[in-house]
Order: sequence, then C-alpha cells, then structure tokens
Amino acid sequence: MIVALEAYSVASNASYASPRAAWGTELALHSTWHNSCSTAVPGHSSTKLTYADYIRFPDDGLRHEIIEGKHYVTPSPATRHQRILGNLYHSLRNYLDTHAVGEVFLSPYDVVLSDINVFVPDLIYVSN
Repeated sequence: MIVALEAYSVASNASYASPRAAWGTELALHSTWHNSCSTAVPGHSSTKLTYADYIRFPDDGLRHEIIEGKHYVTPSPATRHQRILGNLYHSLRNYLDTHAVGEVFLSPYDVVLSDINVFVPDLIYVSN
C-alpha cells in the first residue's frame, strides 16, 4: 500500500501571485490537493503531457506535476506547512523505527501513477 499525503493550504481567494495569505492548514489525500492551491500552466495545446514531458521541466524550486495530462505548478510551501510536515514525518519515522511495517519518504519524490499522472506529494508511506 502507498499513501501519499499533502499538507495543503486552502485560501478562499488566493491567487498564484499571493498564495500564502490567510491560509489554514489541513491534511488531505493528494487527489484533492491540486484543485485548491495549484495553478494550471496556460498555453498548452489539447495534447496531454506525459512523464517524458515532466522530466524536461526546469528545476526551478517550484512543484511541477502532471494531472490527467495537464501541467500544474505550485510555489514552495510556507513555514507553517513545513513545520507540520516535519512533525508528521518525525511521528511516522519514530513509529516505523519500532514497527517495521513500511517506509516513509519526504518530497521531492516523484510518484508516477500513469504516463499522464505524475505527482510530487509532501510525504509518502510505503508499506512492506
């Protein structure tokens, strides 16, 4: 079993230019995360992007993902987001040190679900 979690933020009127204003933090499965805080990159044709396109994206410090063939970009997370993620990782890592039932990984870690679905979750748990 693989569980990929995003510690994501929801802003009622957030824009790409100011994504961190008044965000509250929640945990969610990655499948719902991209709808609330990432931005589709304009200018692509109706052709779906693939993993081959993904590996050519720039290493610019932003999170690039392909979801159903569309390119989404997310800015680096805020301090509060990173603090929560660190605490969650630490808790899981401590548990897994005494219960060898799987492994936990921090981003960046590409999760390729299909050629047109490439995610970069914050945290990944992989069971044995």
